[in-house]
Amino acid sequence: MPVEFVVRDGKVYKTTDGKTYTEHIPMGVNVRASGYGSALWQPDRDISSMVKTWGYNTARLSLISDSYSGAQGHNDKFEWTGGATNLRDLKELVKRFLDAGMEAVQLCPRLNGSNGAGVDLSPGNAAVKKLKAFWKHWANVYKNDQRVWFNIVNEPKAGGTALRDAYKEIIKEIRDTGAKNVIVLDSMNWGQDQSSPGEPTFPTKSSWICNYAQDIVKSYDNVVFALHFYGSGWRPTNDGKKSVEELRSMTKKKVLEGLNAYLALDNPKVSFHVGEYNVNDMENTGAEKSGDDFNQEKEAAMTAGIVDACIEKQIGTIPWSWSNLGGDDSGPINSGSGGDIKLDKDKPTNLNRLGKIMWADVKRPQPKLHTFTSPGGEIPITPEVKSTSIPIAPVTLDSLITRVLDLEQRVANLESKAK
Repeated sequence: MPVEFVVRDGKVYKTTDGKTYTEHIPMGVNVRASGYGSALWQPDRDISSMVKTWGYNTARLSLISDSYSGAQGHNDKFEWTGGATNLRDLKELVKRFLDAGMEAVQLCPRLNGSNGAGVDLSPGNAAVKKLKAFWKHWANVYKNDQRVWFNIVNEPKAGGTALRDAYKEIIKEIRDTGAKNVIVLDSMNWGQDQSSPGEPTFPTKSSWICNYAQDIVKSYDNVVFALHFYGSGWRPTNDGKKSVEELRSMTKKKVLEGLNAYLALDNPKVSFHVGEYNVNDMENTGAEKSGDDFNQEKEAAMTAGIVDACIEKQIGTIPWSWSNLGGDDSGPINSGSGGDIKLDKDKPTNLNRLGKIMWADVKRPQPKLHTFTSPGGEIPITPEVKSTSIPIAPVTLDSLITRVLDLEQRVANLESKAK
């Protein structure tokens, strides 16, 4: 039978036979797929690198809606160039990812042009009408292939009941086609999920997920939520006098507070992952951005704190992004893509500050996965939990680097003895 994904008890499970279900933790990367012009990546080479070299199981395809032909933005054809290859068919691009072994491909339209963020959704407004038409088309295309996930829209702005009800309206359009594919919902405030940025602690009262996600989950199956971790919401303080070590620790603490709040949601539980993070956007705009108190080292430290927390709680992540435009550290390698990685005995030698964090993140130790078996193909409310690997203690990026160095030394010792 074809691959199926189901969301139960706050986790995503994957099955190939309808009986044995294994937890799927999204570990992936954002890909500039449509509307970016020359995106500095080459599909034939880079898709293989994502799967085999980096080990990603998920690709989130960013699709700028203005690049679509057709008044409603749901035509198969779109304008995209990448390296020496021009792809004009989104279905062909998705097929290349799946054929290369990518377990899941998320499609994510970006409204508001090249920025593609901050769109206001409310029931029946123009943006919702466009998204309903877009997803009705693609739901019919992919309703028989659940490896394709539907990320409704990139980074909506406002939240509250308006966003909840707009999402429900679009989800209904998808489900009415018969599609059971996983649906991903970015939270409010550009995915930050809070309306009180800059606070030293996580403001649970203003969290859209904490207040509205369960209502959606009660209404529709196979829905997960995505967080975007940037400075406008997750930076722990406005005090630029803090040291690198303090900022990393404070960021981890705030992120853990948020993750724990989401994990504590019950009846029903809520599934979520990190849909974006990056080093460049950890500084707020304003005085601190132009001053000397904040710098690249501190931005990277805060991003490392985010990843520290996600590793500790075994939360999946999808960093922004695979390719770099203009040397701005929005990709793992300056002026190129992750496919340009150079390895020395499996150790990367040309990663920038974001790339080093991305590599340590995706190469985290195998987490404890959950499985359950349903002989009749029906999914129990409370699945039997089994470990597919030895449980691991929480780890940090520093400990990962130490482990890698230790393994390299062991290999060197063995090679020396062999001589």
